[in-house]
Amino acid sequence: MELADSYESLNDVPPEHLALYSERDGKAVLDVSSVKTKADFDRYATALRARLADATGDLKAVKSQGLSRDEIKALITEVATTLTPEPPTGGAKPNGSGDAALAGRVHDLERELEATKGKLDTATAERDQATNQATSTNIKNGLTGAAVKSGVRPEAVDSLVQLVAQSFEISGEGGVVTKLEGKLPTGVTPNSTPEDFFAAVKRAPEYSYFWPGSKGSGAQPPGGGGGGGDASNPWSAKGWNLTAQAAAVRADRANAETMAKQAGSFIGATKPAK
Repeated sequence: MELADSYESLNDVPPEHLALYSERDGKAVLDVSSVKTKADFDRYATALRARLADATGDLKAVKSQGLSRDEIKALITEVATTLTPEPPTGGAKPNGSGDAALAGRVHDLERELEATKGKLDTATAERDQATNQATSTNIKNGLTGAAVKSGVRPEAVDSLVQLVAQSFEISGEGGVVTKLEGKLPTGVTPNSTPEDFFAAVKRAPEYSYFWPGSKGSGAQPPGGGGGGGDASNPWSAKGWNLTAQAAAVRADRANAETMAKQAGSFIGATKPAK
């Protein structure tokens, strides 16, 4: 029901609207000072659009700042809680058409935010994968060079590097060193270089397979001619070494099977042959 500008008398005014009329020149006249006008609502809509523009600008800024997902959510939550200004007070409320348009725009903004977060997650995952791959490559390259210099048997280098790589990390200066935390072989201290690491483990019985054993004055070839008495064969009774067996299988399974057979054993055996 629309409000009439005036009535012949206050008695003609519907009771529910009586508070909006005052008597003037013998008639009941609508008191517009108590009702918000179209201009009031226009100002309200302008304020809403300004807030929305600010929110859109915030979203664009987020895209170029590299913020974390939690930081983005916090920013959007802050924007959302301050997005809608207080409507005009007193009198009738707006018809809601402006609010509906604003709600639709906010919904679009939220969808754009979700898409941005998805792209951010993907970019973060790709960055982490690339970083981990680069770190792994740098560690393996550093270990390989040090293993070769320390005299590791050529066919066992890759296997040894795979076996010990998890004990190394990249230092703040960019070098390859043993981890500050974690279990290390006896004789190896944290923050050791690959060269120091191999110099220490070279003397450890569990790593003897990786360096050529001596027989007389010459080097013992891998798995060659020693049978069950060859200490350099990890399947032999003298050289029994499960760690070295696993490394040999990873390096060259066919050669590992030959070595096991020479020692009268087989891959997967739990104890040396008698």
